[in-house]
Amino acid sequence: MVYWLIVLAVVLWGACQFMGIWYGDWLRAFLCSLSMLAPLFIACTPYYIADTGNLNGIIQISFITRIEQLRKGGYRIFYTWMENGKERSSCFYPKEGQAFIDKLLEINPNIKLN
Repeated sequence: MVYWLIVLAVVLWGACQFMGIWYGDWLRAFLCSLSMLAPLFIACTPYYIADTGNLNGIIQISFITRIEQLRKGGYRIFYTWMENGKERSSCFYPKEGQAFIDKLLEINPNIKLN
């Protein structure tokens, strides 16, 4: 999945550069290029656990209900969203899967593994 995000970002970056050069608007081409770096950074950034008990600064580990292992070597994390109580999920592809699971279980032992 990360591979396709990288390819998409490079293609969009190239299109922005072409349009900026074609129309002679270098500032627009530069700003568009910067906007392509954000999804690429998000896709390539590994997970991290903040001191506040959040996974990647967004998902509160105490709200994680279960973890499913994916066929591609990743994990789908199911958690309850704070605003409306709905269950949501996010995928993570850590290099060391067991260490990732162990760290989450250390913080929240109520997580169910599937």
